[in-house]
Amino acid sequence: MGSTRQLTFALSWKTSALPKSDWPEEFLKPENEKWQRVLFILTGDRVMFPGGLLIPISPMESASYVFLSRFSTDAPFKMSPKHFQVGILGKTGKLAWRKPDADIAARLQEVLV
Repeated sequence: MGSTRQLTFALSWKTSALPKSDWPEEFLKPENEKWQRVLFILTGDRVMFPGGLLIPISPMESASYVFLSRFSTDAPFKMSPKHFQVGILGKTGKLAWRKPDADIAARLQEVLV
């Protein structure tokens, strides 16, 4: 029986790679900075994103959908609109994750299929 090797990475998104957005001040606070990073694990021939693949883009801006279209085309995995969630700031300044509303879901469907 062979041994399993696992590598874990935490990467930050390169600001120049993402569409420009005016983020709410709360999103940029140090306690919310973790949402601007991606954690992934390589195990054998699998890539896992525990907690999902967090992409810090605005669901309200058209540039975000252009970015998602390009990103999903180049990604080594298939992206599905049904797996997306939108982060919103709660009353305490913490992010809460919600299913996209009908308009956002329709825009995701257009660019990811």
